[in-house]
Amino acid sequence: MKTKVILIYISLFIAAIVALTIVINGRRTEDNILGSWHKESLEFERVNYEDHQIKSYISQIQEKEIGHELMIDNVDNLVFEKDSQLKIKNNEKQQKDKLSWKLKGRGNIIEIKDLTTNNKESYQVQELSKDKLVVYINLDLQVRGIVKITFTKNNTTYAKKI
Repeated sequence: MKTKVILIYISLFIAAIVALTIVINGRRTEDNILGSWHKESLEFERVNYEDHQIKSYISQIQEKEIGHELMIDNVDNLVFEKDSQLKIKNNEKQQKDKLSWKLKGRGNIIEIKDLTTNNKESYQVQELSKDKLVVYINLDLQVRGIVKITFTKNNTTYAKKI
């Protein structure tokens, strides 16, 4: 009986050590999001009626109309820096520098704050890996729908495989 109890305690101790090692050595969400991201696509998903979604790509005119009040309006590149600073570069090479970012919840919400106006926007993280970021924006539009933006990581340290 005593040996069974001792074996149970040893097993629990080993399991705790393994779990602690995984947590300590695991890559944090903040580490995955750091760096420069390029916008690949912007899609609008709208629901016309129950259980039926229509997915469509948004034209540049629609993109400007939908996002004209967003901080990431007409974005081409996002640069998430370690000190919670966010730089946004658009197609015209203009840059917004007075922005900060932080992850909220369990790393599933990115909050962007304009430091000059204190306005905040939240983006729901759908997918985050070392080279892909997909965020959803819930907009208060007359049509019910979600805007989906897909970013890919700008990796200049290695060449892509063919």
